[in-house]
Amino acid sequence: MSVLRSQSGRSGEPARRSEPPAANRKRAKRLYALSTLVVAAGIIAYGAIAKPSGYWPYVIAAFLGGLLAIAELVSRYRDDPAGAVLSPPAAVYVVVNVAAAAAALYLLHVFNWTFGLTGAALNVTQVLTAGFGSAALFRSSLFNVATGDQIVGIGPSAILNVILTAADRAVDRRRADIRAANTAAIMEGFSFNKGAETLLAYCIATMQNVTPAEAKAVESRISELRDQKNKAMPDAVKSYILGLELLTLVGDHVLTKASGQVKGALLVQEETVLQIVRESGGTISLQQLRERAGLELSEISSQLADLRKRNLITVEGGAGNEKVKLIADGDSPGLAPQTPEPQIDNSADGQTSAHPRSAGAGSPASTPTTKS
Repeated sequence: MSVLRSQSGRSGEPARRSEPPAANRKRAKRLYALSTLVVAAGIIAYGAIAKPSGYWPYVIAAFLGGLLAIAELVSRYRDDPAGAVLSPPAAVYVVVNVAAAAAALYLLHVFNWTFGLTGAALNVTQVLTAGFGSAALFRSSLFNVATGDQIVGIGPSAILNVILTAADRAVDRRRADIRAANTAAIMEGFSFNKGAETLLAYCIATMQNVTPAEAKAVESRISELRDQKNKAMPDAVKSYILGLELLTLVGDHVLTKASGQVKGALLVQEETVLQIVRESGGTISLQQLRERAGLELSEISSQLADLRKRNLITVEGGAGNEKVKLIADGDSPGLAPQTPEPQIDNSADGQTSAHPRSAGAGSPASTPTTKS
């Protein structure tokens, strides 16, 4: 009873748990969507009841300006467009564009820009120009001034660009926070060294409209992470970077399912390699292991490298005569005996292991040399 009282402040009532961030974000999205609908309904109702002169052209122009702003946000934040649009910074970005469109139509009327048209054609042209052309009008400069090595634009862009850039950066920072948290949770325990190319290929296969240029960009990032200059980067961090790239391409739901399935397949592949070595009496040639496992040279090399890091095997012998040897239980105290079901150990280095181990267990082994 004392515990309940200290947590809730009222005797006998359970403590109130804080809602997770995801629930808060969903609630915020619903709130912004509802607010938008209420404002739109109010604007339409006012126009229908009061019927002010020249009202609807401004409403349509403002709507087009807001639609253009939303399209810009959607094109920039492709992993979760709805989450980006339904956020406070995005609301500022859209409202500024809406106001710019209405102001552009007002200027068209004040300066009587007719474009050589009359009647309904003039009204439609002015509305379309204000709605879709306000960005070009207000983001342009009347003249430029050279200040040192920079060119400063003097005109409406001096103010509007600052506001829009600040709002866009705020949206970006908000999305970065969410993306970092989601990616860390999704890619936890995923081995970049063993599964980067496999996960990319699987994610691309699940999608139907991924362009070759988009796939090539992720392949280039993988190659960059495998470069010698990034050798000191932890495998877990490389996995996070890969996850961020794929998050933009396929979204968090697809990435969650794909990464889980690939991790499971890699674990089964790893257990297959260990089982073959066990069935061979604890020692087998690299060539025989590769043939029996049915793996490519790059696949077997990455598997052996990971198993060696965790002191499960050693690779002995020279080029062309490599022997893969299973470390006996007596040689490696942290090595668990064979079990029907693999036990996943999320170790400190972010890799998924099929057997529990203790730090520093086993003896160091030489670097394996493979011959294709």
